[in-house]
Amino acid sequence: QRGMRTTGKVLVIRVMKRKRKAIDLEQKIAIVRQYKGGQTALFMVLNLGLLKSTISTIIKNSDRIREAVKGFAPMKSTIITKKRTGPIHDVEKLLVLWMEDQIKNLMLLSLKMIQAKARSLFEDLKKKEGYDYDQTFSASHGW
Repeated sequence: QRGMRTTGKVLVIRVMKRKRKAIDLEQKIAIVRQYKGGQTALFMVLNLGLLKSTISTIIKNSDRIREAVKGFAPMKSTIITKKRTGPIHDVEKLLVLWMEDQIKNLMLLSLKMIQAKARSLFEDLKKKEGYDYDQTFSASHGW
């Protein structure tokens, strides 16, 4: 619940503790459109009953939201995520464990060392797990 009162020229808004609220893509797109149409975040806070930080986050992530809609994500979806699977994802998980171990043992890491370890983990996984991919993994700078 929220109570509003004005004191002179200042609008005071009291906000009670709220439960988390999932906002679907349809609502997020509507918020982005309103903002692009000239509505202020404060106006939307008052009209939609959402926190300013929520509105600001939606506006900040507007490019990701639009991409999710273009990618045919369900409009009632509340989360924009991409599930990752396969050998490269497994390599990344194992690589993080290896790196944490190296750091714990005060070993210096270089990009070349990390890339070499990633390549060897990928090859080991392909052999052990029998991944049936024509996929190659070069551990490039942008992987």
